[in-house]
Amino acid sequence: MRMTKVIIFDLDNTLYNEKEYVISGFKAVALFLAREKSLDYCTVYSSLLESFVINGRGNNFNYMCSKLNINNRIISRLVDVYREHCPEIILREDIELFLLELSREYNLCLLTNGWLLPQKMKVESLKLDRYFDTIFYSQQDGLDFAKPHPKYFMQVLQFYKIEASEALMIGDDPVADIQGAKKLNMPYFQVSNELDDNEKQQIIQFLHDNIQ
Repeated sequence: MRMTKVIIFDLDNTLYNEKEYVISGFKAVALFLAREKSLDYCTVYSSLLESFVINGRGNNFNYMCSKLNINNRIISRLVDVYREHCPEIILREDIELFLLELSREYNLCLLTNGWLLPQKMKVESLKLDRYFDTIFYSQQDGLDFAKPHPKYFMQVLQFYKIEASEALMIGDDPVADIQGAKKLNMPYFQVSNELDDNEKQQIIQFLHDNIQ
């Protein structure tokens, strides 16, 4: 008898590298400015990438506007373009196969933080409905309920009518994913950034060890 009945996955930097989404968004913003403001696409895109390399995520549009002498009042529009764009992201083939294998034996649930529309568009681009029977967006009721808040962890348990011990949380974030699971005494597995072969083998071993 399997003790684990539901496997809960995080999305960003667990199933795919979120850097790919950022780059996709930068391309959308560069294309928007090229069309709307007659700016050079490559120049805009390069400045956004430069900001990302130097500072990581955050204030990338401010950096680009300052460098290219663009009025920063446009930033709110750029944020909308970024969040509303159709992302050019894909799952690695080995992760697709891993999810397919798990879905044959377990209920798979996706539990993700992030703005609702962008997260839904990521799910659609990655075609995750092929593997997950339920998808929960923890920020749809506001930032206060994002992981590690227990609200959506509890909703998952209630939906499947299981105890916390019968679920397995898989995610990369030590606070949102891991602390969230710990608060409920839920088994968890932390990945580094996008599932690798060793981590997949460890997860399979954990699931095997939890068969009575």
